[in-house]
Amino acid sequence: MLWVSAALPGKTADITAARRHRLRDRIHARGLTPVADKGYQGWHKDVRSTRACDQCDGPCAQIVLTPYKAETNRPLTDAQKTANSALNAMRCAAEGGFAALKTWRILDKLRLHPRHATTLVRALLVLTQHEQAVRDTAA
Repeated sequence: MLWVSAALPGKTADITAARRHRLRDRIHARGLTPVADKGYQGWHKDVRSTRACDQCDGPCAQIVLTPYKAETNRPLTDAQKTANSALNAMRCAAEGGFAALKTWRILDKLRLHPRHATTLVRALLVLTQHEQAVRDTAA
């Protein structure tokens, strides 16, 4: 995990927070393609047309990789299930980062102003990164 956004109210959906912080543009500016969970389906539709892109040196359509969703009358095919497994494997490192950050028990019952919560979570991120670096050098 490299970055933590400012805290938003708990009722804010992930896709809304990502839009508010312009994450897709920030990720794309670094030459990366976001891989997200099913809650981000439709995020790529925020870019309505293909446009000239400084990062891609030409026309660019930003995409967001999300897993397939099954519908009641249309179950997933074997190929779609395989694709979902591959996407989940790509996301597991980031999910591990979230899990490591959540091990800090102080976050269980946090009752702070969002500004202070952001400061606390960013400090915990630094401590988590330090702890991981110490583990990596010991190994």
